[in-house]
Amino acid sequence: MASLASAIVTLLTSSIVPILVASAHRPQVQRPDAQETGYLDSLFRLWSFSQACTATLLLSTLVAKTTSQGIAIIALSGAPWALGQWVPYTIISSQATVGRSSTSKHLQEGAAKKPEIGATFGLYNAVVSLPQIVAGLLCVLVYGIATSAGSSIPTSWVLAASGLAALWSSKLALDGVKNV
Repeated sequence: MASLASAIVTLLTSSIVPILVASAHRPQVQRPDAQETGYLDSLFRLWSFSQACTATLLLSTLVAKTTSQGIAIIALSGAPWALGQWVPYTIISSQATVGRSSTSKHLQEGAAKKPEIGATFGLYNAVVSLPQIVAGLLCVLVYGIATSAGSSIPTSWVLAASGLAALWSSKLALDGVKNV
């Protein structure tokens, strides 16, 4: 039930939020680079907010006492999950297309940049994988400590520790706003 609810929330978030963000940043009569900066600023803020929501949900596992509360936490986690899957790729794609124009010279340069864009996505995937491996090892450590300390909810402690990592991620995303 929790997985189904999370999948539904993820689908709704993935369907609605990109439309809302795009409609909020329709092209206006102003400098294109200013429009792009506002768009990127919104994306970084949205990403930071989603990480803060993830942290809150993960930390709330320590106080959840009923199955219904657990289902609600898992269901609500679908929204930040969807944003975490969408926003980083949108930021990379947006940055990769900045400054391109429709002139033939720029189209030829754009064609030459395609391998560079692919390398950027590949690098992003590699950068995401390393922290996941470290997080997996740390989760084993936290679980072991919680179990040896006699905790009846070692998994909740692992999720709460992950919430602290999500808080740090939220701060890093906000730092991205400053660098736009």
